[in-house]
Amino acid sequence: MPTTFLFNQTQLQVIKAMQDRIDCVVEKIELPPDSEPTPAIVQGNWSGDWINWNHCYQLQQKLYADAHDHRIPQWAVPNVNTTWNARRNRLGRGPLQFVNQESDNTIGITLASGVGANNS
Repeated sequence: MPTTFLFNQTQLQVIKAMQDRIDCVVEKIELPPDSEPTPAIVQGNWSGDWINWNHCYQLQQKLYADAHDHRIPQWAVPNVNTTWNARRNRLGRGPLQFVNQESDNTIGITLASGVGANNS
């Protein structure tokens, strides 16, 4: 079993384009604290975070499909959730958590495996 993978120039460009796309999306959904609030933020961060989480999940699946088309291994695809959490940490917000307002249970969401997990 080989322990290395030789990328061609096109594959490397595709991976870089994927990361640029992720960075652009994450910058739009995780605004700095001093930015002007958008209507979605005013409406409520709880529902907005769910919408953003779903958007990130769909983007991750799209990136996996694009990687398959370019014969890029799945382990080489940039992770949307990791990039989002890194930006949140840089802004001092910590990892994404959803609070169930009815029972005050915190639901942790992970995308590392591409599947959401409930942690009560």
